[in-house]
Amino acid sequence: MARSLTTVPLMNTIPAIAALFLLMAGSVRADSIAFSSELIRTEYDFGDLAIAKIYDGRNLSSGPLHTVEIWRRNELIGRFGGVSFDDLAIAPDESYFVGISNSGHPGIAYLIIDALGNVRALQRHTTRLHYCEQSISVVRQWYDPENPDIQFETAGDGDNRRVIQISIMGCAGDRIQLLDQL
Repeated sequence: MARSLTTVPLMNTIPAIAALFLLMAGSVRADSIAFSSELIRTEYDFGDLAIAKIYDGRNLSSGPLHTVEIWRRNELIGRFGGVSFDDLAIAPDESYFVGISNSGHPGIAYLIIDALGNVRALQRHTTRLHYCEQSISVVRQWYDPENPDIQFETAGDGDNRRVIQISIMGCAGDRIQLLDQL
């Protein structure tokens, strides 16, 4: 017996309806990333202190490697794998470095390192952050990329002056406190 189109069982239409809803609910845009197959070392010099951001895409079968190194007077004092940043700021007294990223690869939103090379804070991209724009894998815009306006709040006088808060301009125009107190 032949079936007409009007008598197609409901079970055959459920996958099509589900697919339609998935397409309509696309609040996260799709993206793709092409990794470079080269070694790139970017150095930031702050007098006695230097920070090196290293991207190594020479072995793309396992994915590119990201590393941040901290140097003091040409001596390596810290090396952190799986970390990168788009923008970097240093406190006026050189006590803290802040690396920030709107990229989902390698997945670090921000990293705060002290002048001795110790990690003081490391925040991965998570639902804890508010994103103004987000894609499936790469885009994680949580701060204003045109003007991150990283600020270091200090307390105390003279030699007792220290950084107590670090904030950044969020993508929605709000200030985001990165630490309650160091």
